[in-house]
Amino acid sequence: MRKSSFFFQSAARQNTPVANEVTALIDDELRRFQTALEREQSNAQAQLQAYRDGFVRQLLPMLDTSIHGVKQACRRWAGIPWQTLRAVVHRDGLYKSPSSGRSYDLNADLTEPLLNQLPLTWERYFTDDIGRVTSRYAQEVVRLGRECADRVELVIKLKLGRNGAGSTKQLAWFTEKMQLLAGQAQSDLKAVVMGRRSELAAKMPNLAGGYMAPAYESAKHESGRGMKVRMLDTLSRTAVSAAPPIFESIQADILEGTEELDVQLVGLLSSLATAAGQQIEVVKHNAGVDVDEASIPAEFRALIESAPAMP
Repeated sequence: MRKSSFFFQSAARQNTPVANEVTALIDDELRRFQTALEREQSNAQAQLQAYRDGFVRQLLPMLDTSIHGVKQACRRWAGIPWQTLRAVVHRDGLYKSPSSGRSYDLNADLTEPLLNQLPLTWERYFTDDIGRVTSRYAQEVVRLGRECADRVELVIKLKLGRNGAGSTKQLAWFTEKMQLLAGQAQSDLKAVVMGRRSELAAKMPNLAGGYMAPAYESAKHESGRGMKVRMLDTLSRTAVSAAPPIFESIQADILEGTEELDVQLVGLLSSLATAAGQQIEVVKHNAGVDVDEASIPAEFRALIESAPAMP
């Protein structure tokens, strides 16, 4: 530092017409950036809502198809030996044969018709659709930020006749940070989706078991000739009647899961916007340094440079 430099710099700062014009132009660019950012965020949220609505609509026809699948599962139960079937109902639908090693899970059989239809639609929404929106939004944030920073530097160059503070490294960091944030957010979302899917798959057989409990209890008491037919009849009638409420519960769980993910997605959009805004503030600060320096007349700058060093 040099002695008295602070005094000279303070005295040298002037609200010159050019400096004021440059400051106003920079503020305009930042407002334009914020407006564009808000527009992109609104568009992204609207697109996410449209994809979610489409996903929900695709669930509805699956219910009817799944009920037909339950009827097919009931017909397959007829192939279970009567001794094994009796062991199955005595264990509330879940049994592993010690002789053959084969496992039987009547509760899971009721939920599989719907769960087997979900993966393609599920992945399309949670992976493809959400990934497409978040990726595009991140790209737009980066593009808007770069354009704003470039325009700020152009204003300084044209109005002040000098290069800006230099944002090559800053913009590279800005781009990298946005990409990292988007990538991490998408990884987090994928993990949530996978966890939600596993939770749903584990929960549904237990739900089906609750609906089937009266049928198992009734079938346990069957004996004598024709017992297998009567057991199957009881199990099948209960399974078919329980299918609609079981699938409605599955649908409710899926919708709840999408609502939870929507909250996380909105948080993702907001965090990217906040990070972009913070970085653009750095651009504004650097531009302010250039404006401040340019507003110091040459004679004051010479005095500052020649000021004696502090002891």
